[in-house]
Amino acid sequence: MFMEKKNKFFKISSICICAFFLIAIIVIAVFFNSTSYPNNSYQKNETFALNDGWKVDNQEISLPYKVELDKNERITLIREVDVNLFKNDYIYFQTLREGVNVYVNDKIIYSVNQNDKLLEKVHSDSMILVNLEDIQIGDEIRIEYVNIDDKVINFEIKSIVCGSRSSMIQYIMVNEIITFISLILLLILFIVFLVFLFDSIRKNIVEKRFVSFGIFLSTVFVWILCDSPLFSIMPVRMEFLAIVSNFAFACIPIGLLIFMKQSFKFNSKYLMGIDISTGIILLNIVFKFITFIFGFARIDAFEIPDQILVILSILVCIAYNIIYIKKTNNKVQPMLFIVDFCVALAFGICSVITFYTFPGFGFHKIATIAVVTFVVGLIAIMIYYSVSRYRQNTKLIKESERFKQLSYIDELTGLGNTRKFHEELSLLYNKGINATLIVIDINNVKRVNDTYGHGAGDVLINQCADCMEKAFNSVEGDNFRIGGDEFACIIRKEDIDPEAVVNRFNSIVKASNGDRMYKLSVALGYASMKDEGVHSGDDLKFNADLSMYKDKNNKKSRSDDKENETWRRMIDSIISIFEVKDPYSAQHSNRVSFISKYIAEQMGLTAVVTHEVFLAGKLHDIGKIGISDRILGKKSKLSDEEFAEIQKHPEIGERIILSSGGMNKIGTIIKHHHEKYNGSGYPDKLVGEDIPLEARILTIADSIDAMTSDRCYRKALSYDECRKEIEDNIGVLYDPNIARVVLDNWDELVEIHQDLRSQVE
Repeated sequence: MFMEKKNKFFKISSICICAFFLIAIIVIAVFFNSTSYPNNSYQKNETFALNDGWKVDNQEISLPYKVELDKNERITLIREVDVNLFKNDYIYFQTLREGVNVYVNDKIIYSVNQNDKLLEKVHSDSMILVNLEDIQIGDEIRIEYVNIDDKVINFEIKSIVCGSRSSMIQYIMVNEIITFISLILLLILFIVFLVFLFDSIRKNIVEKRFVSFGIFLSTVFVWILCDSPLFSIMPVRMEFLAIVSNFAFACIPIGLLIFMKQSFKFNSKYLMGIDISTGIILLNIVFKFITFIFGFARIDAFEIPDQILVILSILVCIAYNIIYIKKTNNKVQPMLFIVDFCVALAFGICSVITFYTFPGFGFHKIATIAVVTFVVGLIAIMIYYSVSRYRQNTKLIKESERFKQLSYIDELTGLGNTRKFHEELSLLYNKGINATLIVIDINNVKRVNDTYGHGAGDVLINQCADCMEKAFNSVEGDNFRIGGDEFACIIRKEDIDPEAVVNRFNSIVKASNGDRMYKLSVALGYASMKDEGVHSGDDLKFNADLSMYKDKNNKKSRSDDKENETWRRMIDSIISIFEVKDPYSAQHSNRVSFISKYIAEQMGLTAVVTHEVFLAGKLHDIGKIGISDRILGKKSKLSDEEFAEIQKHPEIGERIILSSGGMNKIGTIIKHHHEKYNGSGYPDKLVGEDIPLEARILTIADSIDAMTSDRCYRKALSYDECRKEIEDNIGVLYDPNIARVVLDNWDELVEIHQDLRSQVE
């Protein structure tokens, strides 16, 4: 339930983030396209807008100015030099680069060669910076543009500014602050990426996707750099930069798709979509290159396909991540990638809209923000999960070391295991240590398991381990479990009396047995390295085993076995009588005992408590022996008087068990197995934790079997209906902690219950 709420919250948050970025992008687009040009106020070392005073065909115009030109048609903007223009050295404007000439009077001071072969292959819409040489007030400046294209074009000049070289550089830097900051950020990210890559190589956690991401990051950097007007203030061919920018933009999706393929590779069938997309993009680049080399069309004719393919690649990556989430258990990392892709997609769509609705550099600015935001997100996600993977690997190494240590520990008792014992034993003779070895064997563990149920033997094994710790720690003994029911202790102290140590152990065993239903009975033997004929650790073990087998014939252990056998026969007799008296209740009790045991195990209770719960489940309805057959066998609903009689069976059961002697705890559990958590139960109306824990476990196990069984007054509930009843009565009828364990393990519990029913059928 918690994970479902968490996933739902994560999806809602992702949608909100994408919506926020979409709104933010629209605001950014409007802002950048409305604040890109200076006003007409002028101070020294600042740019000055020359948007007024221009003439075209002897008619006054104001910028921005836009007109359609046919092939070889030209347009000339004329302006007289005034005081403000005379004070400055440069003019700066944006337009189609090819076919531009700037004159002062009749002298040409700037020209883009109209016969340049490079101009025939690329459409360059860029900033033009012109140096004004020796102009005088009254001179005439002419900006001439000739359409050298084979089709009608839209010629436009939005604004012309003038200023000193320093103010021009400042103006360009301010207008391109987004690009400038993005380039610095990308450079920093690239350095961080390289440092992380080398560190990963050093730690041997380098991944193939790092290479594809490096290609992606490099092409992004080249595209942003070459597509910006920053080089307008440098002696660089803008046409050449436009070509490099165009090819770099077309290559961006390739690195992205390969990166995605290597990041989430899980099924070749779904990878085909990425391979097909990569193939289409490569074909586009090859076709563009051939067209560029042979001059079939301008390279900028591919702007629309390039933009479509970038958006397509993002959509393919989003779809692939969604499929990956559905097909695998890994959800968080691909979901973060989806959010990052959606943000990039929102930016990308907005930049394309800007490209066609607000011609100019708005597209470049928004696209730059899109790519940089996306790259930052990718690097953050990639580094976070790579570091997490490194930490996980480090944790696995530590866990491996811990498990290596645990390989010397017996899981059940916590003592040293057989491997540890034999290693220690082999060192004794080599180091010349005069040690004493005590070996212990528990009698009749299998019979105890058969009598009292599976796990009863574990109780004896743990009891023996506890007794060894108490008896041998005082003499600095190292304790081991060397077999199913075999133990050993190596004592390295030389000044000990083995007989006294053995007697102390036997006394502790006797005290620990108390009034238990089944008692710990052991055979014990010992030997020392100084004994005759002991020349190795194996000889020491052999002599200790001989001593232990002699002790097997001791009458004391036989008396304990006899007492255990008496208990077994008594319990078997009680259950046999119960089965004859009420077969249904006997089958019900058997199912309840196993369900109770399973719940106790899932709660992490000790082997002793688990077995007590199991035995109490077997006997919890034993009190029905004292109820009239007429009431037990009645097919219709019980009357109030009859139900009151039935309610006496827990106390009757307690008296039967107590009369057997030695099972006081079982009797208490049986008495209170019908108490309810809110105090509405019987016989003592106990509330909450006043009810014994074992009885609270028995209550919910009893309810599960009862609810899913047919009764004379109702049909059996389905398991789903039963689960709903438990959920509705948490804290009312059932202990919340126990109910939560039951619900968390419901499917496995149902499977156990169905198996038990099928055995009866």
